[in-house]
Amino acid sequence: MDNSWEVANGLDPLIDDQHGDIDGDGQSNTSEFYSGTRADDPESALRICSMRSEGLNSCIVLQGGSNVTQYVLHADTLVNPFWNCIYTNAAPATELSEVVLIDGPQSGYYRVKVIHVTN
Repeated sequence: MDNSWEVANGLDPLIDDQHGDIDGDGQSNTSEFYSGTRADDPESALRICSMRSEGLNSCIVLQGGSNVTQYVLHADTLVNPFWNCIYTNAAPATELSEVVLIDGPQSGYYRVKVIHVTN
């Protein structure tokens, strides 16, 4: 983890706290760093907040960090799944994003993947 990020998030760069979870949201400090979320704010986490259908379109509301590229992946099954990327953005992302998938999958499983953008 970057030292300046640790200081900005209430961590001590001289202590190995990468596996800690200072805000108690279930994500390690390292996961928060790579997700672009705040390690000291339990409301700041990478997650799919809601999903809805609008006719043939799917609407997904994502919460995540701002210095990341976000990918929405879809699979038809969880048994040996093939995760297909159905959406990506260009960093920086907004902390809360609404994604409309034109003729998007109406059923199946979704997950969000992020790639941390280094300066």
